[in-house]
Amino acid sequence: HAMGFTMGYLWAKPEGHVHVVTMDSYYSPSSEVLAAKNIVEKKQCDIIDIHTDPNDVHNYVLSLGGDVLSIGKYLDMSTFVGDTAFTSLIVAYGTFYSQTME
Repeated sequence: HAMGFTMGYLWAKPEGHVHVVTMDSYYSPSSEVLAAKNIVEKKQCDIIDIHTDPNDVHNYVLSLGGDVLSIGKYLDMSTFVGDTAFTSLIVAYGTFYSQTME
């Protein structure tokens, strides 16, 4: 995921920089928001791609007033945070599961 994001980001913004932060946890909303704050404040981040379910980071991005965008996973985050959700990756496993179980 990180390499694909990096390739796309640098294609769109060749002078940009990508910083990857790993959390060593799948569910830790407060730690995720703290990591997002750190990367926004220290690295002047303009887009955050997050790979966990809670929308706490997206709400933090919303609080920044549009200076930073987020990329959601599994849900259309624009439903929750409006235009600060740049896009969302939505994986529909239904067909795969149905075909696999048959």
